[in-house]
Amino acid sequence: MNKKTDQKYINMCLKLAKKGVRKTFPNPMVGCIIVKNNKIIGNGYHKSFGKPHAEIEAINSVKNKTTLNGSTLYVNLEPCVHWGKTPPCVESIIKYGIKKVVCSTLDPNPLVNGNGIKKLRLSGIKCKVGILAKKAMKLNKKYFEWIKNTKKPRITIKIATTLDGKISTYTGNSKWISSEKSRIYSYKLRTKYDAILVGINTVLHDDPSLTSHGYGKNPIRIVLGNINKIKNPSKYKVFNDGNQTIFITYSKPKIKALLEKNKNIKVIEFINKRTKNNNEKINLKQAMSHPIFSSITSILVEGGGETIWNVIKSGLADDFIVFMSPKIFGGKDAKTFVEGVGVATPKNAIRLTFDKIKRLGNDLVINGMFVRS
Repeated sequence: MNKKTDQKYINMCLKLAKKGVRKTFPNPMVGCIIVKNNKIIGNGYHKSFGKPHAEIEAINSVKNKTTLNGSTLYVNLEPCVHWGKTPPCVESIIKYGIKKVVCSTLDPNPLVNGNGIKKLRLSGIKCKVGILAKKAMKLNKKYFEWIKNTKKPRITIKIATTLDGKISTYTGNSKWISSEKSRIYSYKLRTKYDAILVGINTVLHDDPSLTSHGYGKNPIRIVLGNINKIKNPSKYKVFNDGNQTIFITYSKPKIKALLEKNKNIKVIEFINKRTKNNNEKINLKQAMSHPIFSSITSILVEGGGETIWNVIKSGLADDFIVFMSPKIFGGKDAKTFVEGVGVATPKNAIRLTFDKIKRLGNDLVINGMFVRS
């Protein structure tokens, strides 16, 4: 096929890819078209983080898989060659006898970065790279920058709150704010993230399991704060149920050796200078640079108001999900879902965008994103 034809189909891939906007990061937005005898026989796009890649969606859209033999696959990013949350796309491309792959750019991820194209060519598949490359890179600018500069996990803040913004009553009771439907939805949500993060006080006060409650894979648990507050580890689920837990502490951990006798527990120590109010705080950006986070691409934050403020003020938060229950707790001493110091003036407010609002039983579920300055 000629350059003009290649551009036509890659433009269609880019249009499909845009359907994944705000849903795929830290994965890129990718669309795929499969063509045979000048006719489109399959198409697909990466719908959201953790779901099948565009190439697999396109292949799966073809009912009679024998028609894939001898076809051409168009995609705006190099097919992956490594195992992540899904199998390598190149394996399926080879398996079904696709004869040619046309893509816009190589994937800058070190786990791919030309290796996908290399494996396809070694398998006898013709490959063409560079069609509408600038346009494709512009679409996934955020992804390219993430790979090159930060490669931090995608961080989503999840909150269950009353209409008046409370996460517990003035007595500290929080069971239950949201409906059973919302809680089940939350358990399933945990399966889509590599890790779940809370503050040490959440562990001490609520003794949560922080698991999927049987709805799928369990996330790695990350607990933030002064680990020396824990006097009797055997009392808490996060120490005793066999699931992996990472503790990030700002105090010299006296019980580190005891905790790490359990192979599923890791203690990371970050000692920082005291702040003006004489409280030690963890530098989250520094903590996220630890090698243990290199394989964690997504974190769901379910902490209390102080932890959530710590994540927000660090500039690391990407998305939020708020479960709002039609209840009012009141009480000036009742905890709110964001606490900390806060901002001094309205013009300094943390800016957000609402993406989607839906009903779940009697609750409202609000999805949105943090606006980068």
